[in-house]
Amino acid sequence: MTKPNLQKHYKRNCTNCSFYEEGYCRYFELKRMKRKKVPEDIIMKGCKYYTDAELHPLLWLIVEKFKGEII
Repeated sequence: MTKPNLQKHYKRNCTNCSFYEEGYCRYFELKRMKRKKVPEDIIMKGCKYYTDAELHPLLWLIVEKFKGEII
């Protein structure tokens, strides 16, 4: 049985996400919605919108919109 990579799991939480700012998730601002407060139980788990802090949110939006292909 292999051990789970806990370091990787904990790295992908809200505090390491480029969308996280002072308890709020700015991902929704990219969708022209109001930013949302992140529930306490999600901060250490993260979510499906996690974006590495090294990847700028605008670049992430371009990749998502064009599915990684710009011609």
